[in-house]
Order: sequence, then C-alpha cells, then structure tokens
Amino acid sequence: MKTKTLLINIILAAFIVLGACGKKNDDPSPQNTGTTSETLGTFTYNGKKYTGKVSTQTFTDGKYSILCEYDYKPSATDYTTWEYELFQITFANKAAAEKGGTFKVTSSSTLNFANTEVSVFNGNSDLFGTGTQSITVSNKTITINNITLYTRPTNSGTAGIPTFTINAASITF
Repeated sequence: MKTKTLLINIILAAFIVLGACGKKNDDPSPQNTGTTSETLGTFTYNGKKYTGKVSTQTFTDGKYSILCEYDYKPSATDYTTWEYELFQITFANKAAAEKGGTFKVTSSSTLNFANTEVSVFNGNSDLFGTGTQSITVSNKTITINNITLYTRPTNSGTAGIPTFTINAASITF
C-alpha cells in the first residue's frame, strides 16, 4: 500500500512540474523583442550546410541581432534524432545592420561598435576573429565566405585555440 501511495505521489509531482515547465510566459515587462519571418537563410559550418528560419532580435541596450535557426525534428517523440543549429550576428543597432557595409568580426570579448565590429554566435559559443575576418551586408543580406573563427578571444594570439570555419552564409533579414 505504501508503495502504491508513493508511486501516485511521484506521478502527481511529475505532472505538476511538467505542467509548470510548459506554460507560456506572459510577462509583459520590457525585455528583448524580436520577430520571426518565413524567410529562409543558409549557413555552412565546417562543411555542413543548414537552411533555417530567419528572425531578428532587439536587445534592451539597442543591440540588434539577426538569427538563422535550423530546427530538424524527424520524429516528434525520439529526441535523439533532433538537430538544432543557430547562427547569430549582433550589430551595434538596427540602423547599422540595415545600412550595411563591411563589418569585422570582434577579436575580444568587448565589442567595439565604433569600429564596425559584429559578434558571431554559433549556438554553442561566441566566435572570435583576429581582426581580419569580415562579413558583408548589402540590401539587408548578410554574406560570409570562408572565414575561420575561434572559440576564445584572439586579442592575445590564436595558438592552441580551437577553430570554427564558416564556409558560407546568405541570410536576408
């Protein structure tokens, strides 16, 4: 009898926790805002190509990000088959992104937006350049061709830092 009562309590607790985790956050406080479009972008990391939905995000400090998310779930129940990749580029603000131009990928953990730097995030970590890697934005399309980035800031050199290659990207926002 005690085992049955314990089992029922565990099941009820699990339902309560799962129900709370699945609830939508309706907090209207001013935080980051964003939009998702039906536009698709492409990006290629380390030789593997992804196509995903493009969205934008404006942070409370005014920084502006363009995201391209690849979300593949061939089975609704078998999470081991799911794949998710995120490519995100953050600009000083929306006006800078929309104006376009050539932007250097930051080499340190502190962005210098005055020097038209951008930050790049691959879904797992920030990526850093050496000051020579750049991306181009023209007509609200981000274009990247064969740049090697690093998983740690490079302002003290690149020796021993793991690399990450962005073979190509074309993301219209």
